[in-house]
Amino acid sequence: MRCWLFFNRDVAPGVPEAPEILRFIEAAEALDIELHVLKPSEFDLVVDSGHAWSAIYQGRELKKPDLIIPRCGSETTYFTLAVMRHFEHQGVAIANSPAAIESVADKLHTLQVLAGAKLPIPKTILGKFPIDVDLV
Repeated sequence: MRCWLFFNRDVAPGVPEAPEILRFIEAAEALDIELHVLKPSEFDLVVDSGHAWSAIYQGRELKKPDLIIPRCGSETTYFTLAVMRHFEHQGVAIANSPAAIESVADKLHTLQVLAGAKLPIPKTILGKFPIDVDLV
């Protein structure tokens, strides 16, 4: 199995998320999974009507993965989401879909989605400043 793990930084000492990424690498090795840690910002994408596989990373063509695991967190940009959508359209499974990542980036939208699904949420206010204390 070939997997890509999207991470925006170098996996280096001092990077707070580095131990988590190193644990993914360790687990992949134990399971005989080919795991590549890649920065979404390093991709060049080519979109055409032929639907041919295309993944150019740091100037070289990559083989299609079976799975992409996004670990970009709050550093997820429009470009990162576009890269994930590109591969999703090309049939690659993504552990957390671009739509899900985009939804949770906006906390108010997340609460609206949860409320729409009839899940309990805390009363939440989006108000202008200064806040009308009578709303609370």
